[in-house]
Amino acid sequence: TAPGSLNYNENDVASAVSATGLNITDSDSPTLTQATVQISANYQNGQDVLALTLPRAGITSATFNAVTATLTIVGTGTLAQWTDALRAVTYFNSSDTPNNSIRTVTFQVSDGANLSNTVTRNINVLAIKDAPSLTSSSVTGFLDYTEGSGAVVLNPDGYLIADPDNTTLTSATISITGNYQNAEDRLNLAPLPAGITSANFVFATGVLTIIGNGTLAQWQTALAQVTYQNISANPNTTARTVSIRVNDGGATNNLSNIVTHTINILPINDLPTGANEVITTDEDVDYIFAANDFTFNDTDG
Repeated sequence: TAPGSLNYNENDVASAVSATGLNITDSDSPTLTQATVQISANYQNGQDVLALTLPRAGITSATFNAVTATLTIVGTGTLAQWTDALRAVTYFNSSDTPNNSIRTVTFQVSDGANLSNTVTRNINVLAIKDAPSLTSSSVTGFLDYTEGSGAVVLNPDGYLIADPDNTTLTSATISITGNYQNAEDRLNLAPLPAGITSANFVFATGVLTIIGNGTLAQWQTALAQVTYQNISANPNTTARTVSIRVNDGGATNNLSNIVTHTINILPINDLPTGANEVITTDEDVDYIFAANDFTFNDTDG
């Protein structure tokens, strides 16, 4: 007998198909020679695997045939050893998008002369929503930004986005999360690439929010075009940290991991400036020049 069923969640480790309830009796033989454990209904080749970890007393081999979905166990063990072995047979699903049809597993043993009856146990495979994953292709992980460079692509090496459960994304946030200077720092995405409907930078928070319904490839293209600009002629040189995350719009596990970049601000020495001025004074009166008569300026000094 093999009562009950196994509830197997996506990404679970290998789990015993029937840890309890299997019992073997044989009135003519104290030992067995072979057992088969087969996924006899709704087998998914490439996902489903049955196994038995060896060494194990009384068992000499355990081989899973992925074509027939059959685990064949060979040995000379006692009925008690075979009972322990069959209770230790495990099921594993290797897919991030498993088929959720109920699997039926059939057990049968042999004493070398005769086959037993068959008993079955069901496996309920429960799919779990996977979060998207984001990976930077940047070799260095940082951008050296020279003062006055205008808008510069944050990560020209781009990103890789994967999502086992979705082919599209709904949004992304690019945030200056470390040492943001709201009077200097700007993030932007312009023009909007295919699959993207809007890109809005909020000065108060330092967050660029991108909205769209593009494919993963289109989002990769979009993120690789995000730019940073510092508009100051005398920028704060503290390194900025930029954090990037994508969202697939799901109700759960919708947010990816966070990828970060560092922006190093490299100032340049700006030349001092001056302008011609006109001074009006009375005739035959000595005029003493004052500092504010001259419009010299040095943004770095």
